[in-house]
Amino acid sequence: TPEVPQYLGSKSTSMGLGGYQGRSLRVGDQLTLGPQSSSEQDETVYTRDWVIQVLAGPRDDAEILTPKGNTKFYSTKWSVSSSSNGMGIRLESNQSIVWAHNTGGEGGSHPSNILDNRYALGTISVNGDTPAILTNEGPDAGGYVCLCTVTLNLDQGSAHLYPKEVRKKNIKGIWAFAPCICSTICYYDPSVISQADVLAILLSLERSLPDFASDLQFPGRGVVFPIVLDDQWSHDALQQYRRTTRNSAVYLPSSVDYLARNNGLEGGIDEALQKPIDSAWLAFGIGFYLACPFLVPIDPRCRLVGQKINSSQTYTPTVGIAGPVASIYPVVSPGGYQLPWLLQPFDQILFEPVSKERYLEIEQEFHARQYKSKASDIADTSCGVNDLVAMKCGDRLIADETELLRAWQAQKEAKAPPMVLVDDTDIEPGSTSVTSSLSASIWRIKCQPGDAIQSADDILVILEVMKTEINVLAGDENAGKVVKSLGKGIAEEANVQVGGILAWFE
Repeated sequence: TPEVPQYLGSKSTSMGLGGYQGRSLRVGDQLTLGPQSSSEQDETVYTRDWVIQVLAGPRDDAEILTPKGNTKFYSTKWSVSSSSNGMGIRLESNQSIVWAHNTGGEGGSHPSNILDNRYALGTISVNGDTPAILTNEGPDAGGYVCLCTVTLNLDQGSAHLYPKEVRKKNIKGIWAFAPCICSTICYYDPSVISQADVLAILLSLERSLPDFASDLQFPGRGVVFPIVLDDQWSHDALQQYRRTTRNSAVYLPSSVDYLARNNGLEGGIDEALQKPIDSAWLAFGIGFYLACPFLVPIDPRCRLVGQKINSSQTYTPTVGIAGPVASIYPVVSPGGYQLPWLLQPFDQILFEPVSKERYLEIEQEFHARQYKSKASDIADTSCGVNDLVAMKCGDRLIADETELLRAWQAQKEAKAPPMVLVDDTDIEPGSTSVTSSLSASIWRIKCQPGDAIQSADDILVILEVMKTEINVLAGDENAGKVVKSLGKGIAEEANVQVGGILAWFE
């Protein structure tokens, strides 16, 4: 597509940025194709079974998995979930991961939970019992264990000062750092500098730093954000989660009530809602995706702790709390901020309560570039992040959540929908068929045997992937035909693989 300009080094569209007019392709769009090389003209054949080479770690040790659990994780045959996208490839299995502990301690109530840290490109992060291979568009930080990594040239270090000091020395071959809380990922080019030299440089830098983190000073800004407390968008998101994912958990039906109970607040919901606005919040990491800030309250009396949602919520508005860390989701969603690249580590954030009506006005002003952000430089911030994160805080509902989670997992296994597989023996002579173009679950069936297809735009089946509905149309070749039968195993809530036959026509 020579007429599509590159954005951030790519012609693809992601999160409404880049690509063809900065949006998804639509019917009627015209793309100019560039010349193909002879190698590109050859059809590539992919197998369905893969053995992926990984670098073990950083957290596949006995503190996270039992020895039996470690062996089981690497020997399990995983299937790619239909809930996969450009951010990550989710993996599924009927086998449970064998954890070494029942909880994640300060990271959260599930053993997969840890304090937020950086993710390497290609790492396999585990949310609950669901591994995900993080891809190019995936998050670069988060609060789940990473058991192994599909890569060969990444290493880990620590300390937020590494990037600054490396830039001062102009060291060739070290091209990026990704700091988060108390750790960082160091990206380097092994054709320019060896791993041993990188480690020697990082160790030398660490020895040159002050003995106490509180002696370090960082520049920062004070930034004020409007916020709608206990808003309808968050209620709608939880209701959607209950309808489509999980109906019973300690954080349901109200996440605010859960926070009040989990932290033993005598003032209940009102006190839980007051905590976020009674303290400035320190941004000690910027990452995950689109510059999502990780926050902790500077006033320890305003600390709230909440478990990470399990199974994860795919529709998440605005400010969330997971473990002892809060974050602001920067992607476009109902009630969501749009803050890519606005914040920096060690900025201090104040939340200013506003009404829903005023928030919508601010959103319009922001899009029209008429909203004036409230930000000012502040004195250097002391690096007391370790002390802020290490403070003990309550998590009173672990036992309740463990019991509810087990009940939900058992119910999920009992009701697990069948998988519609691709089977060449199902071909019916003299008939035509429509197949699924992607792995998905079947949300609705809109046709039945004997139905006449009136036009190419008749909807046969509605597929669902990551809470997105996808219409499968009859197509020109089937207009005027009659539905002979549905594909083998096709039923609502069943899962279908790429190429699975949805319907036959005669």
